[in-house]
Formats: sequence, C-alpha cells, structure tokens
Amino acid sequence: MSAQLSSDIPGLCHQLAEFLAALEPTLRELDRVYEQRLVAFARCDDAEMRTLVKGELILQQALRQILAARANILAQAKRKKLDATDLRSLLKSLRSFIGREGGIDAHEIQHMESCMARVEELTVKIRIESWSSWHVVKRMDATMNEMRTRLAQGGDRFKQDDLDWRGPGRGGTLINARV
Repeated sequence: MSAQLSSDIPGLCHQLAEFLAALEPTLRELDRVYEQRLVAFARCDDAEMRTLVKGELILQQALRQILAARANILAQAKRKKLDATDLRSLLKSLRSFIGREGGIDAHEIQHMESCMARVEELTVKIRIESWSSWHVVKRMDATMNEMRTRLAQGGDRFKQDDLDWRGPGRGGTLINARV
C-alpha cells in the first residue's frame, strides 16, 4: 500500500496545484466585479449594475465547477488515508512526501502554500465586499420602502404612538380622487 500511496501522491499534488491555479484568478475576477459593483451602487448606475450581475453569475458558475474539483481532490486524499479535512490540512499532509522516491518537490509545495495564502486573503476580502454590498442593498431597500410609504400617505407619516394619521381626513396620493 505504501508504494501505491507514494506513486499516487504526485498526481494528487498536481490536481491540487491545478485547482489552486484555476481558483485564484477566478477569485481575483470576482473581487474586481465586487469592487466595481460598490462603485456602481455609489453612482446609482443601473446599467453598470446589470452588466456586473451578469458577469458575477458567470463567475459564480465557474466557482461552482472549480469547487466541485476541490471536493473530488479531498475525497481522493481521504481514500489515500491522508488528513484532508480541508485544503490547508491536505497541504500539510503532502509535506511529508517531500524528497521521497516518487514524492513531490519542496518548491511545488511552497508554491501551493503561497497560492493558498493568497486565495485565503481574497476569500476574506470577497466576504467583506459581499457583506458591504448586501448592507448597501438593504439600506437602499429600506429607503425605497420609506419613500413608497410617504408617497402612499401623501407625505404624512404614520404616528406610531397613537396609531393615527397626521392631518385629519387626508388620503394617500396614490389613489385617484376623481374615480
């Protein structure tokens, strides 16, 4: 089993390197889209936001495909009895095969570890940008709801304390009084 394990490890290592090589540029592109989306929100540029949403959907699909490869890599590593709870632990497990006959090169592991660090940094940045976008959208939604409510109430606000309208006998402006 040891010879079998040792001969399969370089292939697994190569798959992991390909995975990281595909993941990093995709995350960079998604990061760029999220940055542009925040700028488009600030400018209220609806056309730009629509274009960015299309690009984001394409990138999300690409990420789904890339992450399916991640699941496959981790499953293969577990079948080979390697610690593979996540990619970081898999890289640590692969370090033990450096320099063995049929093993892997230390430079390759170092390159993957630096790539992994960049991917982790990008992931954190994307989470923050995604949360920021979500927050902006929620605030815009609350503002639009407030504007619709004021329009429907003829500019008057509903008094919360006594549950009565301000201004006696006033209707909303969205209802046509002639009908």
